[in-house]
Amino acid sequence: MQQVDKLQHCVWMEFKGVEAQGIRCSLAGKIDMIDKYVFVNYRGQVIEKSRMGLARELKDGNVIIISEAPLIDRAIETVIGKLRNSGEPND
Repeated sequence: MQQVDKLQHCVWMEFKGVEAQGIRCSLAGKIDMIDKYVFVNYRGQVIEKSRMGLARELKDGNVIIISEAPLIDRAIETVIGKLRNSGEPND
C-alpha cells in the first residue's frame, strides 16, 4: 500500500493481462475520497483502479512501474511538437 500511496501524477505504468503486450498508461489523477486511481494511455483509453486493487496487482506483478519521472511525457510532447511543425509551411 505504501508504494501505491507514493505514486506521483504522470508516473507511467504497464498493465499486463489487459492486452497481449500490456497497456502503458500514465497516472492522470487520484480521487482520494473514493480511493480511486485513474490512468490514461496515449490513445485516450482509461483504466480505473482502486487503491487496494492497484496494490494487489503491483504485488502480483500484473502492473509494473515503468518510469516515475516525466521523461516519457517530455519525449511524447517533443514528438507531437515535431509532427505539428512538419505540416506548417516553411518561411
